[in-house]
Amino acid sequence: MKKKWIAIVPVLLYIICLLCVNSAFKTLFAMQGEISPEQFEQIQNAQQIMEIGKTVSLFLVLISFALFGYFGLKEGRIKWLNGGIGIVVVEVLGAVLFSKICTGAWLVYAEQFQFSRWFWIILFILWLGYFIGIRRKQKI
Repeated sequence: MKKKWIAIVPVLLYIICLLCVNSAFKTLFAMQGEISPEQFEQIQNAQQIMEIGKTVSLFLVLISFALFGYFGLKEGRIKWLNGGIGIVVVEVLGAVLFSKICTGAWLVYAEQFQFSRWFWIILFILWLGYFIGIRRKQKI
């Protein structure tokens, strides 16, 4: 039971990260008309929050997958690895649907998944490593 809570923590942090990006997005697009120096600073802060939030969300997805893979490797069971892939799919689709609901556009909060090749390469390498490790452990 303790394992499940540890694996859920990055998912919860991912949701919080998406909410922070959403808040920054709304702040950014709520400003209209002539911009004062204070508003310009708010715009810069909102843009930084959005960029940092999108990068952090990529790492949180990788961390959640890595935790599921680790538990699969530790127990020698492929179900944890499948759960990790499922979590990645749910997090990506959740970001896409959250974008559509909050902004009307599909990829506002999920564009980092589309444009970050390194994310998909690292995810594939992690999956392959865990898969080979679990299979070897099952044969022993």
